[in-house]
Amino acid sequence: MFAAGIWVAAGGRGPRVDRQEELWGGLFFAAAGLLCVYGGLVMWESGRPKRHPRLRGTALAVDAGALRRGGEISVACTRGQTHGGLLQVGIVCEERYDVEARVGRSVRRQTGHATVYEHWQPLATGAREQNFVFCVPVDAPYSYEGDCLSYAWRLSARAPGRLRKDARTDEPIWVDA
Repeated sequence: MFAAGIWVAAGGRGPRVDRQEELWGGLFFAAAGLLCVYGGLVMWESGRPKRHPRLRGTALAVDAGALRRGGEISVACTRGQTHGGLLQVGIVCEERYDVEARVGRSVRRQTGHATVYEHWQPLATGAREQNFVFCVPVDAPYSYEGDCLSYAWRLSARAPGRLRKDARTDEPIWVDA
């Protein structure tokens, strides 16, 4: 629409049409085309999940093995050369659940998120690598993937930000009952 509107506004229809009408009609058509593009981008963005920025240059090495509630897990965090600010390493359990959202007269299913458990420890200032040990509480939920409810555990390194989402690197883990 935009390109066709510009073509019409530039005089693409010939000398038989009033030039003023052609200019205003073409500009209106081009503006409608831009409005359609903007609306499409807004709808596309609204359907995408909001993600955290990635913490580049930082790696987590997890001690693999069967992890149960009440057990301990060790993780080594290696800080990249590009990041020199405050860095925290933690264990997080996130609950994901279905929510009914009303949009006009229709009802849509959306996924809600809530943090059930989290424990963070700061990385020592100036340290390039540091080992951490985290304990999974006995009464915490175990990992579960269901149709309407899920519990996902992860080890995470984050750089807290004041006015933005925290940049982070995640390593998923599975906690047995």
